This record gives sequence, structure tokens and C-alpha cells, in this order.
Amino acid sequence: MMKHIHICLVSDQPVPNLTTILQFRPQSVAMLWSQKMQAKASRLAKAIKGLGIGIDNTPPIDPFDSESVIQAVSAIIAGNRGAEISANITGGTKISALSLMQAAASHGFRAYYVNTEGDEIIGFGAATGRTPIRVTLPIATYLAAHGFTIKSHAGAPDITTRSAAVRDIVAAMAETPGLARHLNGAVIKGYAKEGPHAGTITISGNAALKKLFERLSQGGLLRHAGDRKYHAASAGVREFLSGKWLEEHVCSSAVQAGFDEVMLQVFGYWDETDAQTNEFDVLCIRNNRLYVISCKTGAQSAPVSGGLSRILYEIDSVGGDAAGIFGKRMLATSEIIPAGNTRKRAASMGIEIVDGSDLLSLKERMQSWMK
Repeated sequence: MMKHIHICLVSDQPVPNLTTILQFRPQSVAMLWSQKMQAKASRLAKAIKGLGIGIDNTPPIDPFDSESVIQAVSAIIAGNRGAEISANITGGTKISALSLMQAAASHGFRAYYVNTEGDEIIGFGAATGRTPIRVTLPIATYLAAHGFTIKSHAGAPDITTRSAAVRDIVAAMAETPGLARHLNGAVIKGYAKEGPHAGTITISGNAALKKLFERLSQGGLLRHAGDRKYHAASAGVREFLSGKWLEEHVCSSAVQAGFDEVMLQVFGYWDETDAQTNEFDVLCIRNNRLYVISCKTGAQSAPVSGGLSRILYEIDSVGGDAAGIFGKRMLATSEIIPAGNTRKRAASMGIEIVDGSDLLSLKERMQSWMK
């Protein structure tokens, strides 16, 4: 079988390169990179190796010198006599892209441009034509190429697991704005106790919360332990009631909305942070675009707390680093975010907000968001 070498130009955005690599599955990839792109080249190489594809070592090029690019391509061809050669001309500077295209025409090998917006690969020269993108990047590969390594995550849960409890909580939050703060407070107080009463959650005069706990007791999540007192029926209920219910709602909604892959509670580290752990609540991928969703309940996302601005900047910074220019970001919160500067700021950052009763139609919002 003839060896296939795929040449690509390293740039700030690795997704187009990974797209042709996954679609055409070469045996090896030769990267054309500049000194400025050395760190990005290392990230891309790590992601490619994770796909089981080899890397041909190449020296750096001058991305503003056409001859430097052409000589690098000639060296790759000379070192792989008889191999099939192809190239991705999507990245790099205009000069390096045009030079690689010129080299493809001179040597008669295929050249491709990835049209991300149109979900297609455009061929030139020996590969003239348009081909639909038929592959989906795994979330782990997408993140690795952007410098984030996953240490652990929960897969998309079975959408029937605790689904009735999730629906009850989401409906209660939509019916009674601000209820999440009362729920969080009751759970914190209940689990702060010691001795035989540890984990006993007491409802103090909040009719909406009492109604919700009665529903959760009927569903088996809680056990009624006397007047306005409830015990968790199993381990993990504290975490669930403290906010994981929203993550599970977002995750199951994403599965139903039709994302290609969904991950919950993704822990890992950025390659420049010396393994300091970071977390993403929910990550989804569709058509090689990463969707980063931050889930917030209670006072932490209340507009009056001042914490909402910090949350938006965190989503913009960390979520933007992970998603790149092709990805999208969302804040899902049980709190109601009023019209005004906060929403304007979120819109200017490209952050979608789904709040309050809109959580009931989250699947439909996600389907619209994907378009």
C-alpha cells in the first residue's frame, strides 16, 4: 500500500487541519510551521498522534518567504519517494498558503481548502471538486489541539437516569424564580449538621420548596423523615440537589438536541498551567464546532450578587480558549437575567444565555443554536 503523507500549515486554528486529517486518514502528517507557531505545532502534533497518525519531523519555515515554503515541500517529497502526497492550504499566511498551492500544482499532488461555514472540503488541482465533511472530531482531540488535556469526565448520562427528578426541579425553578437559592441553602444547612441529624434537610416555611420536596420524595430521591424533614435516599443526592440537576438537564437536553458527542463534568489542565485542574460543566460537539456550556444555580449567578459579570468573563476567557473561533458558548442558569447591560455584555462576547423558564425548552434552544 502506498504511503500517504499529508502536508498542513500550522496556524492559530487547528480544526481545519484536523478535519482533512480525519477525513483522508494519511499514514503521516508533515507540518509546515514557523517559530511563532512552535507551541501550536506541538499541540497539533499531540492531537494527531492521539488519532494514531504519525508525524514527520520538519524544520521551521519563513511564512512570508515563498521560496522557504516551496523548499520545505520539496524536501518532504524527496524524503518520501513514491509516497502519495496531499496538502491542506487552509491555514498559515496568505503567502505560505499560495506557495503551498503553487507547489501542489508543480508536483501534481492534491490540495484542499476547508470551508468550515459550508461544512465542505474544496479540492484544487488533482482534487478539483467539493466534498462534504463526513467526520466529527472527538471532543478530546479538539481540546488537545487547543492545549487542554482531559483527565476525567462523565459521559452523557442515560437520559432516563433521575430524569423525573430533573424535570420536577426544572419545572419548580421556572414556576418560582429564585427557588434555587432556597434549595441550595437548605441543602447546605442540612449537610452542615453533625451526628444522627447529618444530612437531614429541613424545609422552613417555603411552600414552593416543600412542594418540590414532596415530589422528590414520591419519586424516591428523598425520604420523608417527619414534619418538614427529609433524608437523602442514596449517595450523591447532595451533589445533585446542589446544582448537578442543572448539569444533568443540560446534558440530557444536548443528547436529545442531536449533538455528535456530549461530555459532563470535564476535568483537565491547560498545557501551560503545570497540570492545575480546570473544569468544564458540559461540552458538546457538532459539525466540528465545540459548544461550551456553563451551568450556574442560586446566588452565584444572581445579577445582584455581582458574580454574574465574573462568570461571563470566565466563560469568555476559558471557554473561548477551548472553543476557538469556530466554537460557541452558553450560560445556562436557573436565575432570571433581566434585560440590560449584562445581556448586552453577553451578546457582545458571543455568549448565549438560557435562563429561568427558558430552561424548559432548552433542547429547542440548542437546536436553534446549532444552526
